[in-house]
Amino acid sequence: MRFLGSAKIAAGVIIVSGSDKRILKSTAWVARSLGLNVCSVLSKPIRPNEFVAALNDWPLSEKVRDPAIENRPISYEYIRDAIHNREIVPYFQPKVDLATGRITGCEALARWVSPEREVCSPMHFLNAVEQFGLMGDLTTSMLDQSIEASKELQNGPCPVNVAVNISGADLSRIDLPERVEGMLGKYGVAPDLLTIEITETAAMADTLTATDVIIRLRLKGIHVAIDDFGTGYSSLAALAQMPFSELKIDQSFVRNCLADADMAKIVNVSIQLAKQLKMKSVAEGVCNAELARFLREALCDVGQGYYFSKALSRKRIAAMIEGNQRFECQ
Repeated sequence: MRFLGSAKIAAGVIIVSGSDKRILKSTAWVARSLGLNVCSVLSKPIRPNEFVAALNDWPLSEKVRDPAIENRPISYEYIRDAIHNREIVPYFQPKVDLATGRITGCEALARWVSPEREVCSPMHFLNAVEQFGLMGDLTTSMLDQSIEASKELQNGPCPVNVAVNISGADLSRIDLPERVEGMLGKYGVAPDLLTIEITETAAMADTLTATDVIIRLRLKGIHVAIDDFGTGYSSLAALAQMPFSELKIDQSFVRNCLADADMAKIVNVSIQLAKQLKMKSVAEGVCNAELARFLREALCDVGQGYYFSKALSRKRIAAMIEGNQRFECQ
């Protein structure tokens, strides 16, 4: 596994062993930490249908369809102009109410759309954005475009909340709440139709500033979610200290909870913890109907993942919402 990780192997990996299941689970964690794309972990003896399911059920990552963007060296001017010219745009992944099957929100995810209308995933440009110190510019652009898009996403039967991710650097800017409030006013969007998503790692980097910013966002009526819950080292401290309104359970727990009793317990406890703290629970990585049913029965509020939809363009998500599309969660 260390050899495959150092060789940057991008193909999916299935781990197979007759060892104890807890050893297998820890091995999978090591593999993912080494950068391997672990599709599944199977115990011996393997049944053919289990192996086929492991191949078919794992959602493939979005493929790059624009070799010109993928292979071209990215200069500071090139990535700066792409941000300022709005070539990097939000695509929206639906967030579905597990009780009703209706879309009640969506998360804005950055995509680079070339002049030839080809789409490039963030793995090929986010490192350059960070390297050149342009993350603040990208966040501002994504917030502005997402809030602007929010106006046309309100044509369905119920309000749709738009969630936008911000980095640790953005969270350290004390004027963030006022800048976001200004964008909402610019487009005439109600504050409760926006959620700011923050990873716990970013929140704990400078707890005083982060808490200050989160409090003022909440006072302005803007929702704030703790993203990738459980993947850092300070989750419970962040929940106790900061007034989050939404808890997003990381997909590394959700995807495996049907086959792993320990993961299922973590997901259940996270949902109950959110309820105790009067927060909305959101499960990431919902990849099939069985998982959606499990989460619904566990009283999770919202599901997000490939079972419902990948991230869609502004026009496609607007059509889905306006058409009142519903998903089967029972």
